Parts: sequence; C-alpha cells; structure tokens
Amino acid sequence: MKRPFTRLEKKQLLIFALIAFGIPYLMGIPMAFGYQRGTSLDFFANAQMYYPAAGAIVVFLLTKTEFPMPRRFFYGYLVLTVLFAISSVLSVLIPDANLWVMVINMLTIAGNLALWVLFLLDKREVRFIWGLTWSGPDSRRHFLYVVLFFMLFTGNLLISSFTDNTADSFLALFASPMFWLSLLSLFVSFFLVFSAFFGEEYGWRYFLQPILQEHFGMRKGVLILGVFWGLWHLPLNLFYYAPDTRLQSIAAQLITCIALSVFFAFAYMKTDSIWIPVILHFMNNNIAGLISGGTVSGAVIEWKAVLIHLIFYSIFFLPFLASKVFRESETEKK
Repeated sequence: MKRPFTRLEKKQLLIFALIAFGIPYLMGIPMAFGYQRGTSLDFFANAQMYYPAAGAIVVFLLTKTEFPMPRRFFYGYLVLTVLFAISSVLSVLIPDANLWVMVINMLTIAGNLALWVLFLLDKREVRFIWGLTWSGPDSRRHFLYVVLFFMLFTGNLLISSFTDNTADSFLALFASPMFWLSLLSLFVSFFLVFSAFFGEEYGWRYFLQPILQEHFGMRKGVLILGVFWGLWHLPLNLFYYAPDTRLQSIAAQLITCIALSVFFAFAYMKTDSIWIPVILHFMNNNIAGLISGGTVSGAVIEWKAVLIHLIFYSIFFLPFLASKVFRESETEKK
C-alpha cells in the first residue's frame, strides 16, 4: 500500500460500499424468498446494475460540493435507481411474470430516454469534469478497443466451444445472416438500455478503480477491483445465475470479473473515456446472451467448465496486465 486512506476517502468508500454492496446484499433476502416461491428474479438482476453508479453519485453529491455537477443527470439516475429497487421487491410480493416484463421494458425505455434528455441539458463542460464526455487522446480511435474486445470475446467463445463439442453450432450461428442482423440491432438498442451498464462502469471503473490503483498500485488495484466486482454478484450467484451449483457459479464469476477488469481497465486507461467500458460491458452481456439464446438464469455449471473458463479467460485477457499503459503509470515501485 502506498499510503493510508485519508479520512475523506474512508468516508467516501463507506458511503459507496453501503449503497453499491449493501443494497444488493439486503436484496438477497427478498431474492431468497422469491427463489423459494419460484418467482422470476429478472428485475433484481436488472436493478443491481444501477447500484454502483448510484453509490458513486451519492458520494459526489455529499463530499464533492465544491465542484459544479451535472445535477439533472445525477438526480435523474438516482430516481431511476430507486424505481428499479422498489419494483424489484414488488415483483416478489406481486408475482405476475407478464406484468413485470412489461414494467421492466417500460421503465428501461422511458428511463433511458429521460436520462438522455437530462444528460444533454447539463452543460458539456460540467459533464467533462465528471468523466461523462467522449474525451481522451485521439478519440477517433476509441472504437478500435471495441473491435478488439469483440475479437477477443468471440475468439474465446469459439475456442471454448471445441472443448464441449459445440463448435459446429457456434460456427453455424456466425454463418447465419440473422445473427449479424441481431448483432446490429443490439448496438442500436444500446441507447435505450445504456443506464444499466453505465451503472456498473461509472461505479467500478470511474470511481473505485482510481482509488484502488492509487493505494495498491496500477496492476494490483485492478485485480483487487476484480475480486470485489465478482463478490458483488454473490446474491445473483446464489439465487439467480446457477442456484443448483452455487460454488461453481461464484468461482466462474470471480474468474470473469478479474479477467474483464484487466481488459476494461486497459481500455479505460487508453481512452480516458468511461463510455468505452460501458460499451464493452454492454457487448459482453448481450453478445453472450445472443449466443446462448438469452438464457442467463438457472444454469448448471460443472467444475470442468470452471477450469476451462479459467484457462481461456486467463489466456485472452490477463496478458493485458503487461500493457505499457500500466507500466507508464506504475508508481508503487521503490
């Protein structure tokens, strides 16, 4: 550790942890209740993505009052977060799957459109202060990291498919024009669903990553963030993703989050734009869902699959820790 945490940093981290981690873990109680009743927990999975950014925003509103803020966007985001949290609990108390699918869709689309309006109403120079603009060195090349991630992500899935005898169906999917049309439609839909992915990345990458890197070093800070990010998913691992194979689900989640933390940090530090990790996170979740047919809950994970997951994610993403962007900024050395 480079230096002790200041009193202000401790206060900021406590506020962030209470919201980003405290709310999801408390939501584990109604999730367990819903799981026992066989109720859909989709709303909880959607809502949880909002809490990290909400935590960061509350930290900024309470401790960074000397700077002008994009208050319209920040307050709008907090309102949307509260609506998702309340709806999550209600979806268990009033178990009507069709009703809550409609509510999720309406709340997501209306909420995201409203956030874009609020976002644009705030002054650009104010948004710039809080990392909300498409900024950074040579911003015209930002999408190269999006293309690189797509190649790594699909390459990882392709090679992994040879280990479980699904390569033929995987290749057939990529040969289908419908797959590419669906992929194109995903990117169009980004503007209607961005808030959830912003919710994680603004909390993890924009707020927490720099603090951990400053105190633990550029590389170690990213790895620690990956562990925190993985454990943050714990209620979902226990009751949503793979409740019949919980230990395997937790292990696979930690592997995924540590590996992706490395690449997302790499892309963020190269571009200095939070929107790149937001887009990468959107791609990770939605392309995987497109390939798997949209099923993300109720999986059964074998330890063999966890081992394969560890091997290939390590091969494809961990080498980016050796990137010059980490070495140039390395300050924890003697």
